[in-house]
Amino acid sequence: MNESLGAATLSLHVETGGFEADLAFARNKALNTLERMGRDARLAGLVVSAAITAPIVGMATLAIQSSTQFQTAFIGVTKTVEGTAIQYANLRKEILQMAREVPTAAKDIADIAMVGGQLGIPIANLKEFTRVAIDLGSATTLTAEQAITGITRFMNIMGTAPSRVRELADILVELGNNGASSEKQILDFSLRMAGASHVLGLSEAQIMGFANGLASLGGNAEASGSAFSRMSLEIFKAITTDKAELDNFAGIAGVLPKTFADMVRENPANAILAFVRGLKSASDNGKDVIALLKSVGITQIRVLPEILKWASGYATVAGSVQLATNKTQTNGASVNEATKRYASFASQFALVKQRAQELAITVGDDLVPAFLT
Repeated sequence: MNESLGAATLSLHVETGGFEADLAFARNKALNTLERMGRDARLAGLVVSAAITAPIVGMATLAIQSSTQFQTAFIGVTKTVEGTAIQYANLRKEILQMAREVPTAAKDIADIAMVGGQLGIPIANLKEFTRVAIDLGSATTLTAEQAITGITRFMNIMGTAPSRVRELADILVELGNNGASSEKQILDFSLRMAGASHVLGLSEAQIMGFANGLASLGGNAEASGSAFSRMSLEIFKAITTDKAELDNFAGIAGVLPKTFADMVRENPANAILAFVRGLKSASDNGKDVIALLKSVGITQIRVLPEILKWASGYATVAGSVQLATNKTQTNGASVNEATKRYASFASQFALVKQRAQELAITVGDDLVPAFLT
């Protein structure tokens, strides 16, 4: 019996040992499985976290970058134009609003405004000048910077009130659309002609009309500008100090000396056109036009060919001056032309990007202080 009991005990021990081994194996396998599941869960968490966090960090970075770029550009504006804190704040809002209306980034608008400030445009007029420049940059052969620089310098020479900037832009666009010249050429010619023309009493519109006419005849700004200035100064001298020249100018124009002098004082553009028309008539009738020009003090070799060109193209010059001075026809030209360009798909797509950029600037404005504290 003892032998049987011992055998049974041994069998139970062996079986129990096998069970414990199986249990330990199962336990270890379960633990390994749980550990692996834990690692997989942590890895999945990291992946999900990265998938969510990376875009957030990227958007925050973009927002901060957009905000600081615009802030830097706007600081440039404040350094070039004087204003109060309220005026600066209003101008900042106006620039951001403008970026919603035109396909130009807020930073780039601020850069254009900075150029305007450098040219002496007061803060009260800076928004309008900047918008006009952007419209011209979109609708003409000028860049926005060329537009604001050229028009501002022209207005400074002429003593034009800042409130008239849109009026000059309208004339420029209308002439560019109706002549064999570009808006850039017209502005270049106008700048060359402005000084002496202003002394003679020509208006901004008249100068721009002549500029378009001369450019349409194939002249270049330097030569045509010099010739026009020489002619203007000789006419001014004739009506102020040189009676002999006055007589000769009047004779070429086909009017009495007093009539010509009155024309110059009341409407100098008409006096110039009468003189150029008289040269054309003389040329058509086989007269020595160069001798006529020398009789009124115009003797420079570079100047003579230019004025002869104007005489042959009199109709082009006269028509251009007439168009430039017709406010009914020029009014709204720059806005209308720019509006057409802004309606294009490319411009509309740019506006969508601008709205996203403005949102980025707004978010960035809130984030930047948090990074500095």
